[in-house]
Order: sequence, then structure tokens, then C-alpha cells
Amino acid sequence: MHGWPPISFLIDADSLEIHVVLLEVPAYALRDDILAAMADDGWRSANRRKVTTLDWWFRDRRTGEIVIAQFPNVALWIFLISVVVRAFLTDGTQPDSVAAWVGTGAIAWWALDEVIRGVNPWRRVVGIGGCRFAIARV
Repeated sequence: MHGWPPISFLIDADSLEIHVVLLEVPAYALRDDILAAMADDGWRSANRRKVTTLDWWFRDRRTGEIVIAQFPNVALWIFLISVVVRAFLTDGTQPDSVAAWVGTGAIAWWALDEVIRGVNPWRRVVGIGGCRFAIARV
């Protein structure tokens, strides 16, 4: 019934600014009567805080930290290693083709992981770009 992330768009009546509001407690963890009381209370609710566009795009929903990039994971390491290996191989040879397919598979794996499990919208958008890159390599 209640989606995740629990985001509300509120309009400030004085300035007519649109604000994105993020519940600090997941909506599914709250009873309906508490959610209704919070909605009636509006800006004064203790469980809400004003979130900027920067927060929405880059803040990790679990830890609250700004995340733009993280240390490469296994899939990204495999892709980077395949790029280095291909630099030493002759184009068009069987080892070059194998390294190319391994690299493409690894970048596709990484990109899909970002799209599915990215910690913020920015990471998901980067994952979509990685998917496009992997498709272009095929």
C-alpha cells in the first residue's frame, strides 16, 4: 500500500516552492493511523525532513551518506582487467574476442546490479548508461 522510498512532494504556500520530503522511517513500518496523523501534521512532523534535489539524487537511502561512486566491485574489476588484457592482444584474434566477451559480460553484470540495487537514483542512472554501453559492445 505504501511505496518505497517514502517520498512526498509538498508545496510551500508562501513561496510556492516545491519540496521533496523523505520519511526517515520506512512507510511500511508505520501503521495507517500514524501515517494519517503525520499527513495532517504536514511540515511539523518529527519524522519528516526537507530533502533537496541533491539529497534525492545522491544520498544513500540506507546510510544517509552522499554516494557518487564507490570502490569497484568484482564485476567492475573483471571489466577493467579485460580492458588491460585486450591492450596487449592483437585485434581480431581468438584471445582478444574472449577478453572482449568477458569484459562485455562483466560490464553488463555491473550495470544491471546498479540498476537493480543502486543506492540512489544517480547510481541507477549510471547503471542504465552501463547497460547501453554493454549493448553497444555486442
